Amino acid sequence: MLANWNIDDHTLALWRRFVAENENKDLPRRRYELNVRRNGIDLSKQNIWRVLVGCQVTTQQRSGPNSGVSRFLKSESPALDIHRCRESKDLADFLETELTGAGLRRAPTIAGNLTEIWKHLEEGEWRVLLSHLETLRSYPTSLKEKAVVAYMLAGKYPGLGQKQSRNFIQWVGLSRYEVPLDSRVLKKMREFGASFVPSGTALTDEVVYCFVQRCVQQVARELDIYPCMLDACIFASFDIADDWSVDSATLCTNNPFYGVNEMSMRFLYVMDPMCAWCYGFQPELDRFLEQYPSAEVDWIMGGLAPDTKEPMSENLKEAISSYWHQIEKVSQVTFNHSYWERNTPYRSTYQACRAVIAAEKLAAKSSPNMAKAIQSAYYREARNPSLDETLIDCAGTIGLCEEQFLTVLHAKETELEFQKHLAITRQLEVSGFPALFYINKENQAYPLTHGFCKAEALFERFRD
Repeated sequence: MLANWNIDDHTLALWRRFVAENENKDLPRRRYELNVRRNGIDLSKQNIWRVLVGCQVTTQQRSGPNSGVSRFLKSESPALDIHRCRESKDLADFLETELTGAGLRRAPTIAGNLTEIWKHLEEGEWRVLLSHLETLRSYPTSLKEKAVVAYMLAGKYPGLGQKQSRNFIQWVGLSRYEVPLDSRVLKKMREFGASFVPSGTALTDEVVYCFVQRCVQQVARELDIYPCMLDACIFASFDIADDWSVDSATLCTNNPFYGVNEMSMRFLYVMDPMCAWCYGFQPELDRFLEQYPSAEVDWIMGGLAPDTKEPMSENLKEAISSYWHQIEKVSQVTFNHSYWERNTPYRSTYQACRAVIAAEKLAAKSSPNMAKAIQSAYYREARNPSLDETLIDCAGTIGLCEEQFLTVLHAKETELEFQKHLAITRQLEVSGFPALFYINKENQAYPLTHGFCKAEALFERFRD
């Protein structure tokens, strides 16, 4: 049995008009020069490493023009410099420190993936990879592109799945037929009447991915353009300057805040109680929410760093302690810097996130109080929030039964709820904390901030 796409004339007319509306935007023009005309292709090891890092940090993270990911990729971070990476004594620690300093999520995972990739490259895989890419540059065919994708998926490039393996060859300018699919492509297919549109998570399956990609390729063939150009038009159609109106499912170009009824107002706050920038942001958030006392706020634990029993490295301790001084300069908060001498720090925040969820299970609407109690213990009292004993004391300070709290903290149900929080964070493409969203009646999320900002900026964005 075979499944095929049947694209009628009416649908093709919609796609043709859509391409005409978007093909002269900046992204399609740049894509045409690089991927079609082959102008400016750079296959140096430096550029390839930068692209490999880019593919890792744009996975499961918001990467629009104003995101933390975008700022990182435009920076002069040593993590993007192949020579600095080669000179590092401990590459995994070096990369994790840089990624953490940039405020990116999944820093340990990304650093681990890149370290393994680096090991393969330095042990001889550079020659294989460059041979594949040079062949594709000389013979730009669909079959050659498929061969490179298969090579990238063969196991020596962890973290590069169906989408990012194709994103890699597109990023270096060598793909015309293989395209990186995401929710924006799926939304456009749905908008133009596709009878089958899978969820974004289903695209991790190779069969589903290739089936959807064949739709893009077939439409492009009917329009007499390369699939990479159709893909560029789709992405360009979502390119809103302030990057506000994109959520994981819907693009809304109208003002989402016009005529909002405060009694039905809802916000979603993605944070981590051990995120220093969230601590700095808390007074600004409180000042903003004071103006909307009837609004509902859902506190989502985004999970900055997974569980570990390994003490924090000296490099990471120095980096994080330096951020505390930076935050003091731009916010209203102060830190107890003796924390670093009085504790054995762990780069592990998941348990603190579970603690907030456990508190909410024991007493509704207690998430903000528990998060603030953890922040106070950590940043003011110089106590270690990675330890259960600190979290238990925090629960007691907000009036919870400490024995009940400890039971709920380690309950399976709490872990399942935490995984839901992490899934929401990924769905909203949050790349750094804090992140505040307005949620409308259709359950669409509109970013108010991705990262620290002043209350005045929140007011301005919410009222405009």
